Amino acid sequence: MNDHTNNQSDTKLEIILNNAELELKAIAKQLITFSEGWFAIHIKIPTFQKEDWKTKHAKQLIQNSFKGSFSNVEKCIVLFLWDDTILLLCQKVENYRIDLKRLLNTTLVLLAPKELTEEDKIEDHTFDLSDAKSKNLFNQFCINHLKSFEANKNKIPAQFNFTLEIDKYDFDRRAKHLELVVMIIEDDDVTARLLKYTIEKRCRVLHASTGEEAKNIYENNMPNLIFLDIGLPDINGLTILKKIQEADPEAYVVMLTANGFAENVKQAMSSGAKGFIVKPFTADKINAVIDKCKATKKHL
Repeated sequence: MNDHTNNQSDTKLEIILNNAELELKAIAKQLITFSEGWFAIHIKIPTFQKEDWKTKHAKQLIQNSFKGSFSNVEKCIVLFLWDDTILLLCQKVENYRIDLKRLLNTTLVLLAPKELTEEDKIEDHTFDLSDAKSKNLFNQFCINHLKSFEANKNKIPAQFNFTLEIDKYDFDRRAKHLELVVMIIEDDDVTARLLKYTIEKRCRVLHASTGEEAKNIYENNMPNLIFLDIGLPDINGLTILKKIQEADPEAYVVMLTANGFAENVKQAMSSGAKGFIVKPFTADKINAVIDKCKATKKHL
């Protein structure tokens, strides 16, 4: 028996409210090879609308509620899919059982509309990805869902458009910074506080919790270093990364995520990210990034 004792602070929880299909594609590809200990629960709740949950407050509520329901869970990813269904992906701690029923009940209590009647049918399907037959069924589910998404994406409301409006004057302003300006784009309060606590001892720190806030702060301050979370309430972090690189090719962006799926790392690095940090992180890791960034800025 493994002597690892899991508690809620050890669990890596990631909630994807936007562009969940992008994340699902990366996860499905990774789980073809590395699926031991993983479970998936697909849930369809009548009248559920994911648009109602696209706020920082709502995401924090989900996070707090789920953290109290982990039983021997190493990692959990909550995907809000385009068709208003929910996919939970959980990895159990080695040699421990995972309480899937408790996780499912938590999801239903939190997300199911209060006006549901006994006649309303809640559908759920569980996949044990350690089992070959169940894993094949999950792969087929992913293929079918992504096909459906591609066929219907023109009907899906457009997300916030992150387009930086910067010019030569803005680049000149950044060249005159007297200290390293670090921007944190992160909607999780705990993670943002930990980053700020570490960084503010050495640099000027800016913080945005949404893509819209990030756009305004970026344009007004022209940061030297950006720590960017993948899962934001109004836009996917990988989309922001691409937009930043288009407008500011010299940007020094390091991605943050609760999971280190190879496909996400590959996509981030190919889009211009200078690094990729998996939560939870240490102060040493953050300081190492700052040192590396500073080494590229001769005037700071």
